Amino acid sequence: MRAGLRLGPRELMLAAAMNRAELPVRRKPKVAILATGDEVVPPGTELARDQVVSSVPAGLAALIEAKGGEPMSLGIAKDTAESLITLARTGSAADVLVTIGGASVGERDLVSAALRSEGLALDFWKIAMRPGKPLLYGRLGTQRVLGLPGNPVSALICGLVFLVRCCTACSGCVRARRGRWRRRSARPSRPTAPPALHAGDLAMEAGERRVTPFPPRTVP
Repeated sequence: MRAGLRLGPRELMLAAAMNRAELPVRRKPKVAILATGDEVVPPGTELARDQVVSSVPAGLAALIEAKGGEPMSLGIAKDTAESLITLARTGSAADVLVTIGGASVGERDLVSAALRSEGLALDFWKIAMRPGKPLLYGRLGTQRVLGLPGNPVSALICGLVFLVRCCTACSGCVRARRGRWRRRSARPSRPTAPPALHAGDLAMEAGERRVTPFPPRTVP
């Protein structure tokens, strides 16, 4: 067993069979999750007008745990620099800080400016991908910072594409090569710029995997 191998039932049985009672391992990366927005409230809250439930942190926490990380919730920051900075500081011990929302260009999208005042070195902000364009990434000291869009679909897709790789890198795991499927689209499509990720229904037809795209929606 080489370094970077994630230990599962098979690997642990093999180690035991080789009479190894202990194995050197790396600790789980800690990932702090910070939701943002005056309109965002925790699940279980009786909703007032113009409020939305904070659903993304629950999904990201499950994703982080599934990929070997240790999630920690920092709560929901208000749309002020002071609130963002105060809650972000409570997660300073984490290896990765993930913010949700507030990374676009609106008047209340304060994440980038607030964290840069704390010393965030921004590597990039906005990517040529839909959904997921308002994504940002940088470093705050030794901590990695990943800013996800507030839209739940966009946030989960960006989590699968970027956060999973970040957790893998922090844990020292060697990424397994993923297989590729050949599939035929049930509808003709044209290349897009930037690349667009489309949701669809996957089914087997005449021995082929066939994808039928769902009706288009506008997702940032």
